[in-house]
Amino acid sequence: MTRKPRIAKSETQILSECETHLYFLWDAYRLYSQQRERFKQIAAELRILVCETRQNKPLLLNLMDKYNFEHEVQPPGLHKGGPPLKPQPIPMAGWRDNPKHTEITDELSKAIESGDKEKMKVIDDKLAAMAKPIPFREWVNKGLAVFIRPHDYSHRELTLAIAQQFGSSHEDDSVEGKRSSTNIIDKFSSTNIPRQQHFD
Repeated sequence: MTRKPRIAKSETQILSECETHLYFLWDAYRLYSQQRERFKQIAAELRILVCETRQNKPLLLNLMDKYNFEHEVQPPGLHKGGPPLKPQPIPMAGWRDNPKHTEITDELSKAIESGDKEKMKVIDDKLAAMAKPIPFREWVNKGLAVFIRPHDYSHRELTLAIAQQFGSSHEDDSVEGKRSSTNIIDKFSSTNIPRQQHFD
């Protein structure tokens, strides 16, 4: 079967599409508190904008790279007054397998159990020293979004898990021939989604 030719979109078109998807995301988030099913649209839009897969180029992240727009996610507690009162490392997926974090967690558990306030202060200082901003792309791909026993989900993994089960689409940087691109969100019954009973 002959592959259909693809026509590259102009930079103006790509920027306009990014703006459109950002608006769709903002509008779905705005309506979410009254229309809970909007989470499907939120996940689909986030997939288009920030999730890289074999079929999808992250529209927003790639434009940020193209135009050298840098954004770093700041660690919690950076601003005075908290909470928390001291800076903390940004949680990352897989942190339970990191020897440094495992060691600090064990030390903290023992200090809390024994009531050793001096040791707790030392651990607080260690955590504050580890609190560093990270690039937005890294935060999307590796930052911890949620722990659903026994798995960590990064923001990317959680978005894809929802989008691929409830419906998803992506935005190509080219289209087949003269056909205009359309985004189709397939909706599946919630009964098809396994329910997670335990959250930590």
